Amino acid sequence: MEALKNEGNDFFKSQNYEQALDKYNESLKLVEEDDKRNMSVLHSNISATYCKLENYGLALEHAVTSTKTRPEWYKAWYRLSLVLFNLEKYEQSEKSIEKCIECCQTDNVEYKFVSDLKNNILEKLNKETEE
Repeated sequence: MEALKNEGNDFFKSQNYEQALDKYNESLKLVEEDDKRNMSVLHSNISATYCKLENYGLALEHAVTSTKTRPEWYKAWYRLSLVLFNLEKYEQSEKSIEKCIECCQTDNVEYKFVSDLKNNILEKLNKETEE
């Protein structure tokens, strides 16, 4: 399972997104049902890959699954927030990024990249209220 996931990561880094999806999905089939950590990571990776392919509907499905599988993991919430942002669902994205920040603080994770997304969300929300 780990080898397939790593192959998927390599394909993702080289922008071979279709092949990355194949490897992530193969790996997902091998994850034990009680292995919440790897299940969440793989759904998050699949979500990121669908984002790169601009298939935000499928990206959303996998991001939601990642947060449900491992609700304390900041990266799952970040991924969900990013997908919602791309879908122009700014209020939902803001709620998700707040959950991400909460998880970052719990885990003592440096979260500048999270703050940057939050600022982008707030900027879009402010523009919507001005219109």
